[in-house]
Amino acid sequence: MREDLEQEEQLAALKAFWATNRKWITTILAILVLLSFSTTGWRYYKENRLLKASKLLSSVEQSVEEQKIDDAILITNELSKNYASYLQAGLAGLILSKALVFDDRVEEAEFQLRKLLNFNSEVSWIARVRLAGLLLDMNKPAEALEILPEEIPAIWTGIVSDRRGDVLLALGKKNEAKRAWLKALDGYGKDGAGGIAGNMVKMKLATIEALQSVEKKTGAK
Repeated sequence: MREDLEQEEQLAALKAFWATNRKWITTILAILVLLSFSTTGWRYYKENRLLKASKLLSSVEQSVEEQKIDDAILITNELSKNYASYLQAGLAGLILSKALVFDDRVEEAEFQLRKLLNFNSEVSWIARVRLAGLLLDMNKPAEALEILPEEIPAIWTGIVSDRRGDVLLALGKKNEAKRAWLKALDGYGKDGAGGIAGNMVKMKLATIEALQSVEKKTGAK
């Protein structure tokens, strides 16, 4: 009996509390529900956009495989316009630029690569190395050097310094090229990419040292 009375009193107290505070309790609950829906909705929105960007990237890859380069350009442009901050947009640009080079459309490839220079760091550094190589093929070593800075993130030291050495040699700056390749060799060793790339750099160093030795003996510069 006593327990029943206590329960009745507790129930009455709860009812009184609800009657007094239901407005702000309801408001808080409504806010919590809205926040929950908002978080879920935002997550769905982001996942949906990521899925769409991935599908567009797949379409670029398929178009390139089928040699429908103009279609790949249109899709890449859509990615650049609507998903500029997504990795897929950068990857599409890299894929397209490579296809354009193979299709002997080097000016268009240059345009695509230049668009990627201010993209996220991974895409940007790959674009810099590829663009520098393309500019070398176009006999524009001075322009190539402009996009390959001396200050390079550690993870990119190998590949960027390697290409920088190629550019410096094309400009006739043998000693600077040698220093760049030594830096590349050190970088390749640290990032585990020594293998073939490291051996190629060693061959370049051996060649330039042999050339300098001959020049020293003959008095040539």
